[in-house]
Amino acid sequence: SRYTSNIRRPSSSVIRHNPSSRGGGRDSHVACVFARFKKAIGAGEGDGSADGSVKSVYGDLSRDEYEYDDVEQYYNYMGLNAIGIEYSVFQEPINAGMHPADCILMLAAMEADMPKIEEMLTAGANPDATNHEGKTVKELAKNDEVRDELSK
Repeated sequence: SRYTSNIRRPSSSVIRHNPSSRGGGRDSHVACVFARFKKAIGAGEGDGSADGSVKSVYGDLSRDEYEYDDVEQYYNYMGLNAIGIEYSVFQEPINAGMHPADCILMLAAMEADMPKIEEMLTAGANPDATNHEGKTVKELAKNDEVRDELSK
């Protein structure tokens, strides 16, 4: 018809799924996520960590294995934006030099997420780390129970 005659249609090669392609899109995102998962568990690297122990996805990462993406994923997982806490709560501390592991600990302390606090302390996160405003993780803790856990 006269309305659709000028519409450029993609070729069939664009529409067809090509599992061997290395281009962008959903498949490359899935491959990236899988690669991070493999890194986290130590797959393809002997038995896992340098000491021969096998790593799990959670709880066995060291401080320096946490990255900016981990902070953003935790923020999204906790649904902090949905309750009115803006991205700046973690972006500003990171931009000011706060380590990602310390930033995750800060977010967990602010929300009293005790399992995450324990995980991050085990990973080596610093409860005395300061954010962009000079406040420590302990000072930002939601309650005394969290502050006690951070002081152990």
